[in-house]
Amino acid sequence: MEDRRRTWLRGAGLARAALFAMVVPFVTGTPGWAKNPCAPCHDEQVTPMLKTSHRGVVVEGAGFCAACHGDPAAHLHSGEATDILGPAQLTRWGAEEQSKACLRCHGRDFPGWESSPHASRVSCWSCHDDQALHFKPKGTDLPRAVRHATWQLCTSCHQSVKAEFRQEFRHPVEAGLVDCTDCHDIHGTKAAPTEETTNATCVRCHEQQAGPFVFRHPAMDEGCSSCHRPHGSWNRDLLASVGNGICLTCHVQSSFPGVGQIDHEFKLSGGGRCWDCHSDIHGSSTTPDFNPRGRR
Repeated sequence: MEDRRRTWLRGAGLARAALFAMVVPFVTGTPGWAKNPCAPCHDEQVTPMLKTSHRGVVVEGAGFCAACHGDPAAHLHSGEATDILGPAQLTRWGAEEQSKACLRCHGRDFPGWESSPHASRVSCWSCHDDQALHFKPKGTDLPRAVRHATWQLCTSCHQSVKAEFRQEFRHPVEAGLVDCTDCHDIHGTKAAPTEETTNATCVRCHEQQAGPFVFRHPAMDEGCSSCHRPHGSWNRDLLASVGNGICLTCHVQSSFPGVGQIDHEFKLSGGGRCWDCHSDIHGSSTTPDFNPRGRR
């Protein structure tokens, strides 16, 4: 009886050990449980990817590896480096080839990538190397709350834009209250932007200026950026120019200071500003000249 008890306990212990051996790799995400046929030989390359957002696809199969290295069938059969796209070939890839590797999976998420400004200048690898490249890992992904990191990443290339945010009045991007991606479709998630879609981006935050109005300022049809500088300006309200100059870019005529059929000489000669009277500058539901107090 005692021998049988010892045998049973020994068997139960082996079963628990076997279960432990299977569960621990699964929980910890080590390549030992991976279905990826590349993992047994390329543990050094696969392991860093388990810390990224691609962990699931890396563990589940060879699809992630094949996106860059090609069909692994011949290489798995022969074990020869010549039967797979290796580092020597991949380092010769240009931006278009690099992005195509990612778009094999992510293409449906970014249908407008080819028409985006980034497509001809950088690749997915340029910004997402910590998530996509096993040979240059930076560690785990930044959590979504760390928005400031996007500012640093974007301005590492867009230096002239960074300078615009040094002006007195600016969108609070560097402070982390607004993000570059709040306004810019950097991945081409949608089709190429138009003036209409650009305005729609602005009014997501600036709802009051969007209306609807009975009388809409025609300048709104030309886009918010016809009057405002979206990144920063030396002028209040991010205006493109100071004083009445911004209005006179459109509202100027040979009979100036006549504007329309009204003589504005008295009103403007004393330093008056257009919006002292025409204060509903984006549009009005009461008067077509955007003057809520009526003509004076």
